[in-house]
Order: sequence, then structure tokens, then C-alpha cells
Amino acid sequence: MVAIKNLYLIALCVASYLPAQIANPNSFQLDKLKSETDAAKPETVLLRPKWLKTGYPIFLGTAAAAATGGLYFLWYRDYPMESFHFYDDLQQWGGMDKLGHFGSGYGLAEMAGMGAASCGYSPQQSNRIGALYSFGFLTGIEVLDGFSKGWGFSPWDAIANAAGGGSFYLQQEIWKEQRIRLKFSWWPSEIAQWNPNLLGAGFPATLLKDYNAQRYWLSFSPMSFSKNPARKKFAWLAIAVGYGIGGYVGARANEGDYMYLPRTQHLYLAPDIHWSKIPSRHRFVRGLFKALDYIKIPAPTLEFGWGDQTGMRFHWFFF
Repeated sequence: MVAIKNLYLIALCVASYLPAQIANPNSFQLDKLKSETDAAKPETVLLRPKWLKTGYPIFLGTAAAAATGGLYFLWYRDYPMESFHFYDDLQQWGGMDKLGHFGSGYGLAEMAGMGAASCGYSPQQSNRIGALYSFGFLTGIEVLDGFSKGWGFSPWDAIANAAGGGSFYLQQEIWKEQRIRLKFSWWPSEIAQWNPNLLGAGFPATLLKDYNAQRYWLSFSPMSFSKNPARKKFAWLAIAVGYGIGGYVGARANEGDYMYLPRTQHLYLAPDIHWSKIPSRHRFVRGLFKALDYIKIPAPTLEFGWGDQTGMRFHWFFF
């Protein structure tokens, strides 16, 4: 279920921005938007067909409906349905699944917001479209969970979804750019082989399902907060604080042969790059940099462990 949801979310994030990129070769990044006054200039308006702005909300609604319907037919209809109910999963996977929900909300809001901006909406309108679209679609998925016997509506998942989209919205409203980004990294773990039905077997299944192999990072550029004009030259330099787990064979506890396997949590500190802050005149390069902004670069890293394993380690290379 996790893998299917993640694949759908990745596809929907890409689809939310794709129409604007295809139809508008002069599209630009959300954090580079001009003011509403500038956006009203004839030379800017002429860059976008009129139907693009009108049709984008229709496209978003159609994409969300198609994705939700696809999830139902591919997954939910094969399992018993019952009356709407709640499910408390806060204690599962050391919080990693909640960070995944936060990341889904953040990424979907940003992509939909950038798509709206490229279609001619004002910065304020684009911010609202991105955040509301992210919240609406992800809440719909949680409602489907609420009617499924095997799961249930998780308030914590809904909160994490909303927090992710809210993070995008607040940063755009306050700073007019994304100064703090949520990033992802992955490195194969040996834990998946002990429970392949739950954690996946081989790549890419473990990429989507094995929380032991995943890390989530909050990456920020100190120079983005400086009032010194020279900061723009170095705004791409960033510091990232990450979180990950280890030894999680089961969601809530390790059972059977693995009941004594330590379940550990880890914090990480490492340098990073905000690729989209590096200027480029090439459309392809800008698009590539925007995609790379969701991935933490491999770098020397300090690791701090706690739980069943405490202490500090240094890695010359860590992803």
C-alpha cells in the first residue's frame, strides 16, 4: 500500500507542473516570481495562452479525481470496506511515515503552486492553490483509508499532510521563497531482507517501503536569512539536519526471531546544496536543479544515535 501511494504521489507531483512547462516555454520558478504589478504587464501576459490559466484548475481536479479513482480500483476495492473509523498509528516506524506524509504535502503543494504561477496566477493565488490542492487530495486518500477495514483514517497522517503543504505556503507568504526545504536520501539496509513482505524485496520496492533505508532532512541556507546583498552569491550553500531509524523490522515492535534486535533512532548533520539557487539561463538545467532540490547530496556527516543505541559517529561519505 505504501509503495502504491508513493508512486501515485510522485506521478501527481510531476503532472501538476507538467502542463505549464509544456505550454509555456518561458515559465519560471515560484521563488523568482515578479510582483502582481509586474505580472500585469502586456509582455508578461502574452507569454501565456488565455486558456492555460482557466484550464489549470480543471486539469488539477481531473488529475486528482483520476488518481483517487485509480487508487480505489487498484487497491481499496480488493479489501473489505466498512463504516468510517479512525486509526492511531502515531507510534509506528519511529515517526518516519509521518515525515513521509509531510514530504508528500510539501512536494505536492510546491509543484501545484509552481504550475499555477507558470499559468499566470499571482504569487498569492499560486500559494493558495498549491496548499489547498495538496491538502484536498491527500485528505481524500485518508478518507478512503477511513472506510477500509485494514486501515482507518489517521488524524496524525492528515496533520502531517497539512503541515507539509502549510510549510510551503507560509514560507512563500513570509519570505517569497523556500528557505527551508525537506529533502530525501536513501541507502540500502539489511533489515528489508528479514521482512520482505512488509519492507520490500530489491530496488525499487525498498526505496518506497523500507523506512530503515530512508532519511528525511531539513535543509536551510544561512545566507538566505542574511540582509547582506552578497548573500545571493552563496545562497546555494546549505546545512541539513536529518533523521532516520534502524532495526525496525515491524511497525510497532520487533517480534519473533527479531524481538531482541535494537530499534534505533538517529540524527544527522551535514552540508548540502540548494540547487535552484544556482543561476542558469538554460531551461533544462533549471528544471534539473529544481528536481535535485528534493534530494540530499552525499556528504561528510555527523551522526547522533539514541534509543537502544547512543553515541556519535562521523561518516566521510553518507547519503
